[in-house]
Amino acid sequence: MIKDYINNKGLINGQSYTFAVTAIAYNNDPGLPANILESAPAILNVVPQSTTPGVRYNSVVGDTIFAVHQSGGSDGSVYAIVLDPSKLKGHDYEVTFEETVNGTVWNLRM
Repeated sequence: MIKDYINNKGLINGQSYTFAVTAIAYNNDPGLPANILESAPAILNVVPQSTTPGVRYNSVVGDTIFAVHQSGGSDGSVYAIVLDPSKLKGHDYEVTFEETVNGTVWNLRM
């Protein structure tokens, strides 16, 4: 797994990341003054992809998927935010609402 060591979590396929890369040179010869040289940062924007070549996702991180209201009267709305495009499987899902003694609850069924 490719890892973000600053936040201690894995990188997400399809999400954009920005890196800065520099080179450092140090002269520790005792007969010479200490010299430290650092190059200007090279800014890189990268997007990790699937380890399977040729895989293309239909969504990217942050896409919104809106639900289609099938039946019944409702003024509620349902939408999903894509967090990891590699986890989308193309399934149909159903969200239902019901009144309970504790208030309205929702249920998700695949």
